[in-house]
Amino acid sequence: MATAELLKLVERQEAAEEAFMEADKDCSGTVDLEELAQLLKRVLKVSGLQYNDADISSFAQEQFAKADEDHNGSLSFDEERTPRACEHTGPPWRSVAAF
Repeated sequence: MATAELLKLVERQEAAEEAFMEADKDCSGTVDLEELAQLLKRVLKVSGLQYNDADISSFAQEQFAKADEDHNGSLSFDEERTPRACEHTGPPWRSVAAF
C-alpha cells in the first residue's frame, strides 16, 4: 500500500473516532439511538440542510438497527481498543462524513 493511501486511511480512522466521540455525549464509550439522532441533527444544521424531526428519527432508527450487530441498544466504535479519554473539545464537523 502506498504511503499516501495509508495516510488517507489513518486520517479517515481518526476522523471517524472524533465523530464517534462527539456523538458520545454521556462519555459511556458507546452511542445510543438518541445520541446518533442528535449527531445527525447537528451535522444537518451545520451543513445548512433542511430536515424534519420525523425524518431524522426514522433514518436514525434504520441506520442504528443496521449497525447494532449485537442488538444491545448501543454502538461501540471498536471494542478491541482502549477507549480514549472523553473530551468534547468542539465539533469535528470536518470529519463527520467519515462516521
